[in-house]
Amino acid sequence: MTCLTVYASAEEYITFWKLQSECGDDTEAMVNAALEIAAADINAAIGAAGACDCTFADWTLNYLKKLNIIDAAVFDIALCVRPRLTDDQKRELFAWMERELDKIANGERELCAGETGSKFPSLDWADQSVTEFAAAQIIFNDALRNS
Repeated sequence: MTCLTVYASAEEYITFWKLQSECGDDTEAMVNAALEIAAADINAAIGAAGACDCTFADWTLNYLKKLNIIDAAVFDIALCVRPRLTDDQKRELFAWMERELDKIANGERELCAGETGSKFPSLDWADQSVTEFAAAQIIFNDALRNS
């Protein structure tokens, strides 16, 4: 799959924020244009992680939809259809977005199906015994770890 142009629709944006349209007939087009612009940040992070061509995990599209909706709202791109957020709320949401996009770009939040993030342990030790006592210790340690 390649990076999508947009991850949410105007209807999903309006439903997420529980908004009333004040734009008239142009509402859907304006919100969709805003979502498309906001998706650029998400696509940049996904591209940096090299995940544009992977098959996304089941949860990924909903997560990206949420990021897309919040990103568009924080930047007030759809001016006539926007949630009433204070400057402090916008700052908090912007900081959260920045952290989430950074996690995507750095591989901490793996979006591809069957993959693990960069924080997943990648090294494990194999115990070997050369005596009966060492074998008993390995068995004991395994029982402690796995019980």
